[in-house]
Amino acid sequence: MITVHTFPIVSPLCFRRSKRRLEGGFTLMEVIMVILVIGILASSVTGLVPDQVARASYTRSLASDIRRAQALAMSRGGGFRILSTSSNTYEIRDATGAAVAGSQVTLTDMVVSSFNILFDRFGTPTSGAATITLTDAFGSNTVSVSLNTGAVS
Repeated sequence: MITVHTFPIVSPLCFRRSKRRLEGGFTLMEVIMVILVIGILASSVTGLVPDQVARASYTRSLASDIRRAQALAMSRGGGFRILSTSSNTYEIRDATGAAVAGSQVTLTDMVVSSFNILFDRFGTPTSGAATITLTDAFGSNTVSVSLNTGAVS
């Protein structure tokens, strides 16, 4: 006996997309509005980033200059200090009080708190621990010098 397999007839209606499926998704207007909102948010955030980058850069530079004054004091027998000379400048001075060549720094659009840190021959601050604050229109950062070790953070 021969067996004939028959397959069910597939109706063309099975291949038709439902009306609900065709209406899914976003309209062009909705996509444009989302892109517009994202653009506005991005532009408001990126305006703050350059100021934060500048403040962070000045903070790292100040910490590096404090370490430089400390290294000079350790290599030359002490007496080196780093101090603020105005609200936006600081410099390194030797034991005689003369400014070290090339050590004066002027901070643009930034205010630095008053400080005067003297290092002994071991690199320890003899004037005590210090916390220096750098402030601009959008915030502030701090640099700390510990009392016993002279560690800068």
